[in-house]
Amino acid sequence: KTKKWSTVSPPQLVTTIANMQKRTMMISVKFIFVFSAVISIATAAVSTTTTTAEREPQELSPSFLRGVVAPPRQLEECVGKKCKKPWHCCAGTECIDRTCVATGTSSPTAGPTPGPTPSPTTPNPTAGPTSSPTTPSPTAGPTPIPATPSPTSGGPSGGTGGVYETLTVQNGGLPAYNVEAASGNPLKGMLTSPNWASYAYQKTDIATSLDFYYIGLNTVMTGWNYFDWSSIDGYLSQSASQNRHAILRFMLDYPRKETYVPQFLIDGGLQFNNYTEHGGGESPDYYDANLQLALQQFITAFGNRYDGDPRLGFVQTGLLGFWGEWHTYPHNEWLPNSLKDSVVQWFDAAFDMTPLQTRYSYPAANAAGFGLHDDSYAYSTLSDTINWYFWPKVQAAGYTEFWKTAVMGGELRPELQGFCFSPNYPDGSDTQQDFDECTDTTHATYMLNHYAFATGYTEETGLARAIASNHRLGYQYAISSASAIAIAGDGSVVDLEISIEQQGVAPFYYPLALRVVCDGQAWQVSGVESILPGITQVFTFSSLPSTSQCLSSVEVSLASPHTYSANPVKFAQGAGTTVSLSFGQPP
Repeated sequence: KTKKWSTVSPPQLVTTIANMQKRTMMISVKFIFVFSAVISIATAAVSTTTTTAEREPQELSPSFLRGVVAPPRQLEECVGKKCKKPWHCCAGTECIDRTCVATGTSSPTAGPTPGPTPSPTTPNPTAGPTSSPTTPSPTAGPTPIPATPSPTSGGPSGGTGGVYETLTVQNGGLPAYNVEAASGNPLKGMLTSPNWASYAYQKTDIATSLDFYYIGLNTVMTGWNYFDWSSIDGYLSQSASQNRHAILRFMLDYPRKETYVPQFLIDGGLQFNNYTEHGGGESPDYYDANLQLALQQFITAFGNRYDGDPRLGFVQTGLLGFWGEWHTYPHNEWLPNSLKDSVVQWFDAAFDMTPLQTRYSYPAANAAGFGLHDDSYAYSTLSDTINWYFWPKVQAAGYTEFWKTAVMGGELRPELQGFCFSPNYPDGSDTQQDFDECTDTTHATYMLNHYAFATGYTEETGLARAIASNHRLGYQYAISSASAIAIAGDGSVVDLEISIEQQGVAPFYYPLALRVVCDGQAWQVSGVESILPGITQVFTFSSLPSTSQCLSSVEVSLASPHTYSANPVKFAQGAGTTVSLSFGQPP
């Protein structure tokens, strides 16, 4: 489709003559070719399973930290691993040029000298706008977590005579497991878009903490290096008002809709390919040098403005292909791999904090450690025989461990949303796949499911199963044991050991600290985000007062600088945002 040529060429544009020669060649020569799959083995970055006091993120106030010690990580588990964020590496290593490199220092084996007693603090740091908190509805957990910890052998180093006495949790032990206590936890679960169903009309049976937004590039980019961010700021503020994080995807081409290409590119002569598939539309000429330059400028500016924004959860790279899903099938020749490679490079340079995702496993994106999103979830996700399905392509690329450091999400296939939790689903066909099996295999953290919020499920259509599948997504933490260890020779303090068990299918993808408060004092230690599913990790807090005021009521919670104070990460046990522990008094 021919668009009007511009009469003015800014300095950034390639010459009009070169464009005309290029377009003439492209129009006169049509070529059709079949892609041969390029298999690239990309080593996935693997997060480790222990914590040290050296890894507290800068966002967590040092005034909250006192005498923290934890088991050291093994350097061999970290050195050489890919990293992008500081907490991807363990103590004794640091993230240099996207690789964990040994620094020559070892992890501490004893807590540092306690600092000054901090002033009383509120349990969770605020990150972003807040609104009134919502209290989860507790339900009786079927299986209690064991309350008796394993006794310590020898006690923590740094004492003056070994273990004096190990004090176990009193008053009935630890709260029972209760997945409903973690309902609506941040940055995980099913979601929809407020643009598809406003908050006032969304069904609330399925808890959610995320919003999704499709955004046309033309709504933001209005000229060369000129951007109007007001719509993005509005979306982020709108989600923050509900204590939700936003997931963003920009696009140029959505079948059945008018183009989202910025008008100044059309005025500059950008050509389009008409298509009838998927309801029809216009695919921009992705070989056009001006379009590629505009994409580079946009991605750079987007990252400069929003990387690490506490209202932003995840970013899907989008932009290319139908729906921003990186394909123009069956016209594969329209979208060059060279542009995909460049887009990966631009996003990777622009974003360091906010996790990125691509629609498919792609060599350059895999090498950069990007996450993935499957937008035909439970429809073409798993297969032992169909190699173009989502997970077989991940397996072929050797990228099955990506979820340990990069987020997995997507969209439950729309045709399945209304009945995939019903009793007679699945029917055994390739395109009706079990939701939970897909979640366990891909380690998905979130999933678009518009039906759940627009129409909603009933008992007959599988509401209970949908709620359980929603809880299954992403991370889930519980305290499996706790003990206070009194040290001989110093009866004024105890060391507190708390074991955290990861019962979910994926990590938390931002810094997450374990926090304890007693008698108006607060301590916290980072590293909870690195606990992988099925792993239990011990966190040790040194030199807590051995007073009855402290030991009779130790409040334990989880804190992240990237969550709202009204919706912090909650344990899957007890009720509310904290777990209260009570210990005996040392003699």
